Order: sequence, then structure tokens, then C-alpha cells
Amino acid sequence: MGAELDESRFVDVVFEDCELSAAALESTTLVRVLFQRCRMSGLIATGIKAEDLRFADCKIDGANFRGSTLERCAFEDCDLAGADFYHARISVGAFRRCRLTAVEFSKARCDGLDLGGSILDGLRGAASLRGCTITSDQMVPLGLALLAGLEVHVVDGDLGDR
Repeated sequence: MGAELDESRFVDVVFEDCELSAAALESTTLVRVLFQRCRMSGLIATGIKAEDLRFADCKIDGANFRGSTLERCAFEDCDLAGADFYHARISVGAFRRCRLTAVEFSKARCDGLDLGGSILDGLRGAASLRGCTITSDQMVPLGLALLAGLEVHVVDGDLGDR
């Protein structure tokens, strides 16, 4: 198990080149905090409340942000593969140039989210990304995630032959 920092409060802090894999930050408050080049695989950040939080060039795969509130938060050049944002609230946030493979967004509320340059393969709960901003090369992966969420079946040929 990593460091347990549950219910902590961090204001105006920079974490640089830290090993925080499997760290527990449950119900922690983060205000104007920067994580730079940190390894945070398996981070447990359920129920955090964050304002002006930034992750830059971090490995945060398998992280759990369920039920968190993230206001004006940015993830830039991060690996978030398999991360879980179920029922999170993300306001005016950004996931720029991030690996979002198989990330869970079901029941999340995302207002003003910028996904520019991120890998969106296998997203779950893509309908929660309503109103987000993407680039044209992200249309197909996001479209596939939306179709999967709607349980749309795509077949080739005439449906009458079935």
C-alpha cells in the first residue's frame, strides 16, 4: 500500500518527480496544487475536492477519482489508462494529450471539458462528456464509444438476411 494521506488539505503545493503509486488521498482537498512527472499508478482519490489542480507528464493509470469534484483542473501529457471518474464532477477542465484508454466516465458531469489531442479508445460512459471539445481526429473513437454506450450493433449487409 502507498502513502495514506486521507482527508488531508494541500494548498499551494508542488509535487515533483514523486513516487505516489497506490497512495490514498480519499476525501482530500487540493487547492492550487501541481503534480509534475509523478508516478501515481493505482492512486485512490475518491471524493477529493480540487480547485486549480494540474497534473503534468504523470503516470496515473488505474487511478480512482470516483465521486470527486474537480474545478479548473488540467491533466496534460498524462497516462490515465483505466482510470475511473464514475460520478465525478469536472468543471472547466482539460485532458490534453492524455492517454484515456478504457477510462470510466459513467454518471460523471463534465462541463466545459477540453479533450484535445487525447487518445479516447474504449471510453466508458462517453455520453457524460456532453459539451466537451475534441479535435476532428478524435471523432471516430468518441463516436464508437457513444455507439457502444447506446448498445448500437453495426453489421455489414442487409438486416433482412438475419
